[in-house]
This record gives sequence, structure tokens and C-alpha cells, in this order.
Amino acid sequence: MSCLIKITDPSNALIWKKLGSSDDYDEMNSLTKTSPKMFDLFSSLLTPVRTNNLSNFAKDLFLPTTTHYAIKIQNIALRVLAIIASVILDVITLPIRLATCYSRISYNNS
Repeated sequence: MSCLIKITDPSNALIWKKLGSSDDYDEMNSLTKTSPKMFDLFSSLLTPVRTNNLSNFAKDLFLPTTTHYAIKIQNIALRVLAIIASVILDVITLPIRLATCYSRISYNNS
């Protein structure tokens, strides 16, 4: 089976196209697929995920739930409740993040 393979830029302008087989499609899909590792709420509660610079490290160490989840809620009333709850949760889990901080930094640097 043949298929048309198209590659576009973020503005949807055509960069490249080719008529190829399904094997070509699978190979091109695996080459162009970008899937950064995502960390869920539980992982970010226990370890500071980003240690590449001081700003990201501080956000992930002190208030990860607040900065990554609660502030992004669109409804104002729910955002206020989420921020209050997330600050309490972040304060409770801060000792765990402090304990796992050194191992995470050494893992990310290696």
C-alpha cells in the first residue's frame, strides 16, 4: 500500500512530500515523532524534576504543584481553591523533595 508522506512546519507550510510505502511512513513517523518525557503529579511531588538551572530547580523544589498545575486553571474560583490546596500539599511533601534532591541532581548530570 502506498501513502503520501507530508512534512509541514508549525505554520502548516509544506516542507517536504513523497509518495511512499507504509514502511516508509512508519520509518518517517518514528524519526519525526517528538515525545518528551512527561512527569505526572505524583513524580513531581516526590522529586525535583528539572535541575538544569536554578530557576527551574527552585520551581520544582519548592512549589511544583502550584507552579505547574494550580496556576494554569482557567476558572478563578477553582484556581484560588487549587492554589490553597496545592500550597498545603507542596509544604507537606517538601521534606521528601529535599531528601531526593541530591540523587536527582546527580542523575541528571550523569
